[in-house]
This record gives sequence, C-alpha cells and structure tokens, in this order.
Amino acid sequence: MIVVLYKNDRSGRTRYYTLHDRQGNLFSPYSLSILWGNAPGAGREREYVFTSGKDKERMIRTRIRKRLRSGYHHLYSFSRKPEERRFLRQEVINL
Repeated sequence: MIVVLYKNDRSGRTRYYTLHDRQGNLFSPYSLSILWGNAPGAGREREYVFTSGKDKERMIRTRIRKRLRSGYHHLYSFSRKPEERRFLRQEVINL
C-alpha cells in the first residue's frame, strides 16, 4: 500500500507526506516507511516496525488523520489487496 498526501506551505512550495509498507523488514513482517519533504520520493524518512498488523494499521490511521487535519490533501493511493483498498476508501478518500 502507498498513500501520498500533499499541501502547499506559506511560501508556495509543495510538501509531500508518503506512507508505504511495500518494503519488507528483516526482523518483522509488519513495517511502515514514512517519507516527508519537498519531493514525493525524497526528503526525510522514518521506518517503523510492528509486532502485529493491527498495530501497523492503527499507526497508518493515526498518521493519515493527523496530516489531513493539518491541511494535507490526498494525492494518490494504491494497494493490491482488497481489504487495504477498502481501508483507503474509508480513511483517506472519503474524509
């Protein structure tokens, strides 16, 4: 799954916030990478590792809601899994 959010800052620059779980982790089957900066695939990056899928989903929901409340807008999202597509429709696109 990948979700890209964006917003324009006060100086007119576009800021991107990207969440993706496509990258595996050696120590856990559940991981989440978050990138933020002036380009969709560049900037600062942070990786989180979880012991369960529910913990990962909770983190995704929390991060997306926080960013949408702070002025970010949905730019792009994609998932191959039907349950993740439903989640994206509920949490991101319909907010």
